[in-house]
Order: sequence, then structure tokens, then C-alpha cells
Amino acid sequence: MSWILIAVLALLIVLLSVPFHFGFQGEYAEALNFQGRVAWAGGLISFLMVRKEGKTHLSYGILGFIKEVPATEKKDSWQKRTSAKKGVVDYLGNLSLYLNRQIFAVVKVLLKRLRGALHLHLNLSGIYGFDDPSLTGMMMGAIAALGIRNNTVNIDPDFTGAVIDIKGNFRGWFVPLHILAIIVIFLFKKPIRAIWRPKINFRKKQKEVFKHA
Repeated sequence: MSWILIAVLALLIVLLSVPFHFGFQGEYAEALNFQGRVAWAGGLISFLMVRKEGKTHLSYGILGFIKEVPATEKKDSWQKRTSAKKGVVDYLGNLSLYLNRQIFAVVKVLLKRLRGALHLHLNLSGIYGFDDPSLTGMMMGAIAALGIRNNTVNIDPDFTGAVIDIKGNFRGWFVPLHILAIIVIFLFKKPIRAIWRPKINFRKKQKEVFKHA
């Protein structure tokens, strides 16, 4: 049984060591329109997604054979868009409770490592902003922390209100095992552990209380 587990683990490591290549181009203003492709093992397996005028077209390829997935017609209502935007703002607002210099330093390192691991070539332009100016400032700091080089990024913050009007394209490649290692190391950094470990311990205590109730 141990040999089987070792063989499965070895196979998993090999598969996670095969790079993905990706490329996307699109824009977001009143609606999201884009075209993106992700390929694994030099195109042995690939996925293509196109979204235009509220319609999403999906297709995938295996060994050169392309299969299209039926298009979906789903246009978000104004209420749904408003609710989604409010949810993002609320989430970022809760996240801001944990921000401090230590967290920011660790996140900055994470972003730089991910930037290098993604071998990203980026070209973006536009404006962005949230109802809360502090969230806009947080986003501006995150973009600056990336320290993007050899790319064209002209995204300006708008502190007057919620707005997103961005267009551009990006491409790159990554090794899944490398990305996984970066994320695991990040999660076990001391400032990050201080966020998730108390929640896990609290849930364990709740389960023990229910068992003895």
C-alpha cells in the first residue's frame, strides 16, 4: 500500500510540475467582455472562454480535438450587480480590520513572488475606485507593491466613488507546484497564522462543546 501511495504522490508531483500557459484580453466598464485561453503541457489540454454582450462561450481541447460547450445567456440585473459590488466592498471592509504593517509586509512579499512565478507580461489602462476612499488607497498600495517591470500599467485611482473602467491584456506561464509552495509558505507566516489559527481553534472548541452537550 505504501508503494502505491508513493507512486501516486510522485505522479501528482510530476503533473503539478508541468507548466500552464495563459493569455487574456478584454475590458470592464458597464459589462465584462474578454477572451482568454489556458493551455497545459504545450496545448495537450486547453480551455478557451469568450464573453461578449452578456454571452459566454466555452470550449476545451484534448489532444488537438476541440469541443464547444453550449453558450450561456445570462445578463445580470441591476440588482444583482449592485449586490455583488456591495459584497466585494463589505469583504474588503472586513479585511481592512486585519491590516497592519506586518501583514502588509508579508503580502508585499507574496505579490512579488507570485509576479515572478507567473512570468507575467501585462498591459492595462483605466481607472478604479470604491465608495470608501480607504479601500481605493489599499488597492493602490497593492498595485504599487507588485513592483511591475517590463509591463505597461496605467491604472489610476478615483477617490470620488465606485467606478471600474479597465481594459488591457496579459499573458504568462506558471508551474502549479511553484504557486502552491508560495501560497503554503504565505499561509504559515506568523502574521497570517494569527488570522486563521484562532478561527480554527474556536471551531474545534465549539465542536467539543456540542459533543459534551
